[in-house]
Amino acid sequence: MYLVIFDKSGRSLSGWHYGKLRALGTRWIQRSAIGADHVGVAMELLRTLREFGAQKIPVFEAADITDSAGAPCGST
Repeated sequence: MYLVIFDKSGRSLSGWHYGKLRALGTRWIQRSAIGADHVGVAMELLRTLREFGAQKIPVFEAADITDSAGAPCGST
């Protein structure tokens, strides 16, 4: 799994932007954090976020991302 963090505020992205990001097959973790199962999806997400004006977009590789109870994030 890859965790993509971006500096664009959730308030500055419209429903259209979120629809485009969801279409990539990602999982929302928080407003500015998205999980991707494959590196190719993470890189496409990075390119798309740059087009939307995000500047700082670190991508982290993680074995899994869970909440404080151990449930997978973005599964709801």
